[in-house]
Amino acid sequence: MPFLLMAEILNIKLKNETFAIVEFDSGVGLVVPKLLVYELGLRKGDILGEEALDSLSRENELYSCEQKALGYLGRRLHSKMELRRKLYQKKFTKPVIESVIEKLSNIKYIDDRKYAELMINESMNLRHDGVQKTKARLMEKGVDKKIIEEMLAEAKDLDVEMDNIKLVGNKKLMSLKKRFTDKRLIDQKLTACLVGKGFSFEIIKEYLKSAGTDPGDFEE
Repeated sequence: MPFLLMAEILNIKLKNETFAIVEFDSGVGLVVPKLLVYELGLRKGDILGEEALDSLSRENELYSCEQKALGYLGRRLHSKMELRRKLYQKKFTKPVIESVIEKLSNIKYIDDRKYAELMINESMNLRHDGVQKTKARLMEKGVDKKIIEEMLAEAKDLDVEMDNIKLVGNKKLMSLKKRFTDKRLIDQKLTACLVGKGFSFEIIKEYLKSAGTDPGDFEE
């Protein structure tokens, strides 16, 4: 913290309806809740000790951390883990980060279930990926495994994955047949494509049968 053991308040000014800026003789300005200024009775000319300065410094860090988090969320949704990682990279302390995460979760600015729902929609309905690839993306973002399983179960119930593998597989199969005549080679390349899109081994076998290819040599 850029303070000595004591510091004098040179000025206090409002930043907005909720926060005030407390300026010190050290050249430092801290953004703190306006209510805290009133509660502590802070005034121009007050000389604050180390304990009071530490308290104001933490409030300033909370404000800065929350503003940074809101900036990230303003660009797109984030999972809790993803947002937490970014805030750690900005060197905010763990207690402050956890406090901000909890606050934003309570007011539904962070909602891993909603985040998972949107990512599943993007992955499966727009990218036409399979369940395995979608699951991997969600796990990479730190979404709780229980939430992932529940949300993906709903997608399976709607036969989204089967619709996707038909869409992706039929398009790829048509392209391969224009380039190759060897049926075994076509089957291998088609299978590799479907695995790469994250479809489960079970559903790939089912699709290969329905598409009239031979899944006999297909191994998990």
